[in-house]
Amino acid sequence: QDRFLLDDLVGLPTMLDMEWTNTQTNTIWPLGLQYFKPISSGNLVIGANYTRYMPDYKYNSLSIPVGSVRIASLKDFSSTDWDADLGYQFEIGKSGFFLTPKAGFRWHFTSYELDALTIGTTIGKTIGDNNFEANARGVYAGLGLQYYLQKQVSLIGEYATTSFFPNFGGSMEFKTTEVWLGNGFSALSITNQTSSYEMKIERWMIGAQYDYNDKLHFQAGFRQEQQKHSYPGFFGMNFSIAGSGANMVDLDVWEIITDKIFWESEKTQTKGLFFFAVSYDINM
Repeated sequence: QDRFLLDDLVGLPTMLDMEWTNTQTNTIWPLGLQYFKPISSGNLVIGANYTRYMPDYKYNSLSIPVGSVRIASLKDFSSTDWDADLGYQFEIGKSGFFLTPKAGFRWHFTSYELDALTIGTTIGKTIGDNNFEANARGVYAGLGLQYYLQKQVSLIGEYATTSFFPNFGGSMEFKTTEVWLGNGFSALSITNQTSSYEMKIERWMIGAQYDYNDKLHFQAGFRQEQQKHSYPGFFGMNFSIAGSGANMVDLDVWEIITDKIFWESEKTQTKGLFFFAVSYDINM
């Protein structure tokens, strides 16, 4: 959201983005599996998780000076994470307090299609494919805990971070095509933006678990994940066709420079949610 705001303030037409809508976190779909193998006095724990976030992002923009309104949406937006981790669970004495240090691997994907319509003194419309695609992968370290208050009731928690492993990265590509009509002019704007993609992750969870029996478990709690994104090596080729001529005007060159600054800077996204989960144990 911050990058779009800064990007749209530089260029023609100059636009001021309003607050995004549909940013709630009730569109997160999780699935997880864990395998426990008794080893010595503890358990080897192998885990796999799938999480998909699919908000219906929309926002409006006003031209500067005011004369047009832009209605934009990020169609088919999805942020998808595949996680796999390996840990060892052990009890501290006979206290009912269990710790699970772990190391994991994540592959992250973000994709959407920009769909925008500008109406007013200037009319504009995205045409063709306007796709954003980015992926990054790397490793993280974490610690899980569980403390039994009673035989069937326990407190649970988790913390994970990539701070020990800085090479969490991948690539990004964003292409747009937009046609513009105004008072006595017409133009076609084409952008092709590429870069590396780097992420930092810090996640924590706290909650409670109720063991209905040896196999069926219920959990409720709060989980928050903070992601820091940057796009090193960003380069955007901004090309315009106005009338019968094709060129890279001065403003486009200026936008290339400012876009590089906006996209290479690190931005933070925080998502938190209350959760309710059900798990069932299967003997193998």
